[in-house]
Amino acid sequence: MWFAKYTLSIVKSDLDLFPKLHFVKTLTFFNEKGGSGKTTFCLMMASWLRYRCGYRVAVIDLDGPMHGLNEMRAIDLDVMRNEGRYLLPFIGKDCDPQRDWYPVITADIDGGEEDQKLMDSLIRSLKDDYDYVVIDFGGSFGKGDAVVRFISSRLLDLMVVPIYTDEIVLLSALELSYRCSPSGQPRVVFWNRVTRSERDTSSQDRLAPFSRLFADEGIPILKTRIPDMVMFRRDCRTWRFLRSTACWPQANVSQLCPELETLFTEIKTLLDKGQDNR
Repeated sequence: MWFAKYTLSIVKSDLDLFPKLHFVKTLTFFNEKGGSGKTTFCLMMASWLRYRCGYRVAVIDLDGPMHGLNEMRAIDLDVMRNEGRYLLPFIGKDCDPQRDWYPVITADIDGGEEDQKLMDSLIRSLKDDYDYVVIDFGGSFGKGDAVVRFISSRLLDLMVVPIYTDEIVLLSALELSYRCSPSGQPRVVFWNRVTRSERDTSSQDRLAPFSRLFADEGIPILKTRIPDMVMFRRDCRTWRFLRSTACWPQANVSQLCPELETLFTEIKTLLDKGQDNR
C-alpha cells in the first residue's frame, strides 16, 4: 500500500523545532483548467508556512502520473545542495537550507473507496507531527476523482480556487463551487494572473463584473489579487525566482510580488478561524 510506503519519509523529518497545534489544517489550491496556478500556489503556500512562518508542513502530491510538484522538489534540492550558498541573499539568513525542507509525499490514487480510506488514515497520522498539510490534486474533476471524494468526506479544511479572465477557468471555478455546496466544503476564490490593464482601477474595476458572478452565488473572493508575472514560471536555477519547494525567497518576494504574503496571510486567517470553530 502506498500509505505504508510513504509514512517512512515522514518519521525522518526534523520537526521538533516548533510547538504543536491541536489540529492539523488541510488545504488545496484547485482548478480543473491547466495553467490556473494550482500546483505553483500549493508549493509556494507550503514554503511560506514552513520557511517564512516556521510551521511544520507536509505536502501530498496526488497529481499523477507526472507528479510535477515532486519533480520541482528534485530540482530545488539539487540546486540547494550544490549552490545554496549563492542563494542566501535571496532566501534570508533565517532559513537553513540543510535542515528545514518539508516532505513531499507522492501517491497515485483514483478516488476509489479504498484509496479514500488510505488518505483518511494518512492525514490522521500526520496530525500529531504537522501543523499544515497542503494537497496538490490532479486537474480532473470527474465523478470518481480524489478531489470529489475529499469534498464529500470533509477531509479538506479549505479549498482555494485561483481564477483569471478566461471563460473556461471561470466556468470551471463556478462548477467546482456547485459541487462543493452539498457537502458544505469551505472554499474561496482569488484573482490570479491579473494583467496590467486589469490592475488599472483609475476609471473602473475591470474584474468587478466577474467578481459579482461569484458573489451572487455566495462564493467568497479574497481581497488580494496576484499579478501576471513570468517569475512564477521560474525556479531557483535563476536568481529572479518566486517559487521553490526548498526555501522562501523573501528578498525576491518583497521586491517582485509582495502580494503573495498578503494572499497567504488571508488564507491562513481563514484556516485558523475554521479550526477554531471545530
